[in-house]
Amino acid sequence: MNVPIERVREQIVTLLTAWGMDPQLARIAAEVVIETDLAGVDSHGVSMLMDYENSKSRGKLNLRAVPRVVRESATTALIDADAGLGHPAAVMAMGIAIKKAKAMGVGVASVFNSHHFGAAGYYAARAPSQSCRHAPPCRCSGPTRSPSPRRRAATRRFSSTWRPPPSPTTRSRCTS
Repeated sequence: MNVPIERVREQIVTLLTAWGMDPQLARIAAEVVIETDLAGVDSHGVSMLMDYENSKSRGKLNLRAVPRVVRESATTALIDADAGLGHPAAVMAMGIAIKKAKAMGVGVASVFNSHHFGAAGYYAARAPSQSCRHAPPCRCSGPTRSPSPRRRAATRRFSSTWRPPPSPTTRSRCTS
């Protein structure tokens, strides 16, 4: 069965907002889910909605979460996803990392306390569109564990972006 992509996007937004997610954050999550499926990564797109529903039903997913920056420097940011879906927090992290890379030459953003964030390739594709390079985020444990201080760093997802140095053949456009 073929369904128009706009209809699928609308249904995902409707579902997530019915579950209590902020409409703007639901649109971000739906965009990532849809683009993931369109890229051929079916395992990390629409098919994940059942897992999200399962996490929601068990009380493990905070659909009212709003990601926020909890620590920041000129080149780094730490974002708490508040146990929500990882898509909005990861989009936020990439936006911050790209902005910092344009301003300082490197930008690193880390997201913690999040659930599934979709296909890492979605986020990796955002940097080149801004003439930046990207080190893909790592997939780590979700917020269902209470890590010991030693393991705390392993429960974060990192996303870094940097501006390549100018060379005679390549001129960086990743500037502010």
